[in-house]
Amino acid sequence: MTQEINGTGLTNEMINESVDWFACHMKNKLYKNIHKGGWDICTVNYLYYKALDELEEVFKALAEGKPASEIVDECAGVANFVMMIADRVGNNVD
Repeated sequence: MTQEINGTGLTNEMINESVDWFACHMKNKLYKNIHKGGWDICTVNYLYYKALDELEEVFKALAEGKPASEIVDECAGVANFVMMIADRVGNNVD
């Protein structure tokens, strides 16, 4: 039996499944754009503004009633740029 976490209605399995599902979308988007090169040469400021641009695309897709698959793809774009920021600054943490 799966145990609920602190009365939240969530379980470890639910969290893991959702994160794993979304991570697959993030990876697919990264591989689709691999020809653009890595983010190791990008400034954090550049990545920040790219994340904002991607977030605007999410809002636009929602407002236009785009299919869920397109909205998820746009969300993965936002998450990837935010991940890139974390990767760039995370190398200085620990």
